[in-house]
Amino acid sequence: MTEAVVTALVRHWHHRPDRDALIAAAVQHRAIDHLAHERREIASLQAELVAVQTERAAARRRSCQLAGLIRRQPQPAAPHPDPVKLPLTTVGGSPLGTVTVREREVNALPGRVVYEVSGPRIRPGLVTLGPDIYGCTPVPEGFYACWGRPTNSDWFTRERTGMPTINRVTMTGGWSYRGSGDVRTAETPTRGPGPTAERAGAILRAVAIHFLSRPDLSALRISAGKQDAARRRAALAEGLGRLRAREARLRRRLRTHQARQEHFAALVPPVEHRKGAQAA
Repeated sequence: MTEAVVTALVRHWHHRPDRDALIAAAVQHRAIDHLAHERREIASLQAELVAVQTERAAARRRSCQLAGLIRRQPQPAAPHPDPVKLPLTTVGGSPLGTVTVREREVNALPGRVVYEVSGPRIRPGLVTLGPDIYGCTPVPEGFYACWGRPTNSDWFTRERTGMPTINRVTMTGGWSYRGSGDVRTAETPTRGPGPTAERAGAILRAVAIHFLSRPDLSALRISAGKQDAARRRAALAEGLGRLRAREARLRRRLRTHQARQEHFAALVPPVEHRKGAQAA
């Protein structure tokens, strides 16, 4: 019975001669509220669209940089045959003597230099340094130092040979540094008894400073960056595809809300008419 009554009333309402006018009046009554809502949605979508476009532009720049990096052919210098003595200091600047450093390999492992270290309390061994390829820039910055020479091209491999011994303790591990401070006062992740760890840290810092002063450092960084550039560019291409799809969705939603805004703006009565209605 209820269904029959409601159906009859709806059917009756549908056949009213002023039905369209009633619908228009109802929509017009809420037009200002709807218009405000659409404007908020448009402002939010426009801000999101700008953020996506900015992200796309940055990704395109990185992709172009990687493309240029792939094409470049760096020319690192050959190993210098003469040994050099480097001063050793604690983090606080106290002297610890010297270490003798000789270059054994340059760019045999792309971007990396293998040094032989020797001196008091040190049984000769190898230290390898190269740019830290796991940063955010196409051309890597900072450096990664490890005891010994890696036996493969993996950057953080534990497969190494020729680790030196300090105070009869064989050195293992590595040091990733991306900081912007003074390397001479940087803490190093060396292990062992206090004096051994202090001397080991001083050796790593001294060799790192020596590495960073190389005239061919830029070529080594390019050589290291080339190793991962193709993979990173492929990942960027996938990311750019997702960003383009997201931008297209945002543009479609924006057009929909702009059309709704125009629709409701046309329904809002003039200001004079609204003032007169309020006064009445």
